[in-house]
Amino acid sequence: MDRKNHPLPEIKPGKALLVVVCPPVATLYQGKSYQFKIHANDLVVGVNKWGTYTFFYLDPGEYMLVSQTENASGFKMKLEAGKDYYFLQDTFMGNFKPRTALSRHTKELVMYELSGSYYSDWKRK
Repeated sequence: MDRKNHPLPEIKPGKALLVVVCPPVATLYQGKSYQFKIHANDLVVGVNKWGTYTFFYLDPGEYMLVSQTENASGFKMKLEAGKDYYFLQDTFMGNFKPRTALSRHTKELVMYELSGSYYSDWKRK
């Protein structure tokens, strides 16, 4: 988690921009270090924790976009070059374990949530 830098996403020609915010939640489990992964066609493209955001670029095409922690939930979506897509990584507790789902929202709502979040400085190893 990067608490100092707050990079903002920008559209790149030939790529689809995806912005994902994992809003902070008030819960007994807030101190836990749960990770909420974002998959595009079985490839992890981002990892968030509560109160963080990430963004990434994908080639145009059809993708299975999935949010995953103790469970996995997602949907198929066709992405177009030069377009931007905004999501919340919704979380909740089920049977004392975190659960997650990905939901698409307006740019205004997601950017509002992003403004109060830390940047998820996750890099593929």
